Amino acid sequence: MEQHTDDALVKRTLGGDRTGYDELVTRHIKRVHAYVRARIASVADAEELTQDAFVEAYLSLDRFRGGDFAAWCRGIARNLIRERARRFASRHETQLLEVCMQIEDELPAPSPVNDRLDECLGRIDEVSRKALDLFYNESRKLKDIARLLSKTISWVGVALHRSRKTLRLCLERNDGWRS
Repeated sequence: MEQHTDDALVKRTLGGDRTGYDELVTRHIKRVHAYVRARIASVADAEELTQDAFVEAYLSLDRFRGGDFAAWCRGIARNLIRERARRFASRHETQLLEVCMQIEDELPAPSPVNDRLDECLGRIDEVSRKALDLFYNESRKLKDIARLLSKTISWVGVALHRSRKTLRLCLERNDGWRS
């Protein structure tokens, strides 16, 4: 199967072929959803905002200037999150802390939580960290990760499970953090 670039899929969509946009959504929805989910407490709200971001992206597709389509969609999602936070704050439907947590600057300042996470990630072996990166940051499938790391699919699944457990225990132990 031929792999098209994001730019080619956008051009195809603008030309009237909606399957191009379907492919873009399939390719990037996990990454955008992970971005939104990290900022929104409710799973249902995160799913709704992710869908809204892709609808808005589709309606604004003629303004896409090429490059990283997922980053462009995350920018749209960030704006939707900010708009939602402002709307909730103006109606006093949320606490100030929740609003502050949902609004993100382009380059967030390092925080103790990020520092703690980096410290906890340091406790995981390099190959398992690479598996985590491929799975969560690049939205790769287990079979692709296994191929890239020259491991079995079951090794990747176990490594991801153990890494998540290690991170959770490290964060809970060191910071009183609870999921």
